[in-house]
Amino acid sequence: MTEAAAAPLEGEVFVARVDDAAPFVEHLFRATFGDPAPSVPTHYVAFVRTEPGRFAAVGYYHVSYCGEYALVGGLCVDPRMRRRGVGELLERFVYQDAGETKAYFAHVGDPARARRVGFVHTAHPHLLVCWMVDLPPEERQRLIETVAALGPF
Repeated sequence: MTEAAAAPLEGEVFVARVDDAAPFVEHLFRATFGDPAPSVPTHYVAFVRTEPGRFAAVGYYHVSYCGEYALVGGLCVDPRMRRRGVGELLERFVYQDAGETKAYFAHVGDPARARRVGFVHTAHPHLLVCWMVDLPPEERQRLIETVAALGPF
């Protein structure tokens, strides 16, 4: 693990940025998406303490940092921990780790949850953006078109 922080779920959930998430979340990712967990960085994993000194992965979020923007996806939460804020906790932790990232982009089927953490629609179906810095409209449009040209991610 490279970073960790206490989460606001009464101290029971912790988020960590890890180099290789598969050992922690492969089962969860496969159960959610039917595919193996992404192998390329960057990975954020939510852990819950199961007993002193033992933790279990209960959430996952993948980020591909691409210079001035980042692509996010693969958010999944253990069914036993859903509706407890784990997904939102992961997303907000990623925002704190933004560095020089100007915007996060998500390609989603249902944008309702993404809007709760600051994502807004673009002119492209299913492509949402969360701006980390205030940019002029032409700069925003340039970034949106750059990411839209990638297709679904």
